[in-house]
Amino acid sequence: MGDSGKADAVGWRPVAALGRDERVSSESARGPCCPRWASGSEPSRCGAGVSVLQVHELPATKIVRFESMLYFANSEHFRSQLEEAVRGGCRVQHLVIDCSAMSYMDSVGAEALHRAVMEQRGRGLSVSLCHCRAEVRRVLTSSGYMASIGVSSLHPSTSDAVHAWPGCLRASMESVLLG
Repeated sequence: MGDSGKADAVGWRPVAALGRDERVSSESARGPCCPRWASGSEPSRCGAGVSVLQVHELPATKIVRFESMLYFANSEHFRSQLEEAVRGGCRVQHLVIDCSAMSYMDSVGAEALHRAVMEQRGRGLSVSLCHCRAEVRRVLTSSGYMASIGVSSLHPSTSDAVHAWPGCLRASMESVLLG
């Protein structure tokens, strides 16, 4: 599949993996907008040294998933991995944060997610969240961050989050025509 910093056949690449290197094989890919994350992975704990951010690249769009709960002990780690993911690879205009592996979030994790979203928007990126569990939505709302992130930025699926960006069709067409 290649070096840990390079994309494999379906565009997955680990970003600053601290422990295991989880990628999806081309046989298990479910389509361009619906990444199938590494199977059999349990939510990791930052203290155990195995937190990893998985990245899937589409034309002008990156989909990222943090393989852990988001709380005080790993909030800065999350932000630094997200920053590294956005900087590397293709020119990004839309960022989708898949929250499906965030089984728990405390107020510090909510602040880290909020700051990350606001920083990326400040750089001109469109940011969407998808697969947010009720607990994550509750913490974002109770901490006051949901108002600035915006309910319209939350989507039930990865595909919905990708297609919510108005530039999705244009970027896909450019990819087909130029690529």
